Amino acid sequence: MIKILLSLFIILGLSACKERRGPEPETSKFTEKLFSGTSSTSSQKVFTQERTPIKNTPIKEVTPQTSISNSETIVKEVPILEDDLPVLPTPIQESTPTLDFTLEKQTFRGGTINDGLDMKVIRSSQDAIRTRLVFDSYTLNGKATQSGNYIFTYNPSTKQIIAVINGYRKFSALSSEKIRTFPNNRIIKNIKMEKYMDDSGFKFNISLKNAASVKVFELKAPARIVVDITPN
Repeated sequence: MIKILLSLFIILGLSACKERRGPEPETSKFTEKLFSGTSSTSSQKVFTQERTPIKNTPIKEVTPQTSISNSETIVKEVPILEDDLPVLPTPIQESTPTLDFTLEKQTFRGGTINDGLDMKVIRSSQDAIRTRLVFDSYTLNGKATQSGNYIFTYNPSTKQIIAVINGYRKFSALSSEKIRTFPNNRIIKNIKMEKYMDDSGFKFNISLKNAASVKVFELKAPARIVVDITPN
């Protein structure tokens, strides 16, 4: 009898606990599905994928490509034509006649620095080809060994030889009228003194009758300035 009563009390207690606990919530089912076998395997797969090491592959640098517009490409390939400028005809080069050397001025220089000289004698001679003038320089003791500085400039257009000599205190070769004529010479007209503002030099002019070729040079010991004149 006691055993029967104990079993009844146990059954009543269990039924009372069920009523007190109530129905199982849906969250418990979701929890069971979350931690079920399928979800655990998928989570393991995710974790294993995250644990795989990342390979250090070299990064390729991409060089930037400059974008060229169509207009820039045209400017680069086709030169710009200056169409706004007027087209001028090519000038025709006229052939200039070659000048004869006898029409150009010629300058002859020579001599040395000196002082106290005297242009004492002018000698002249002529042959079938040329006329020669010789200017002899002297010192107080006789003939000089070197001539003073000289510049002879021949101008064919005026048919004149302009001469400047420096280092001379006297020019005794010319008369008091400062002119000497050559009536019997074929090419030389006269030698005439010109004004010169230096007390140690003189300027004179050799006038020719016709155009000619002129050459001037000096000789030493004794000092002589030689002028060769050849008619053209």
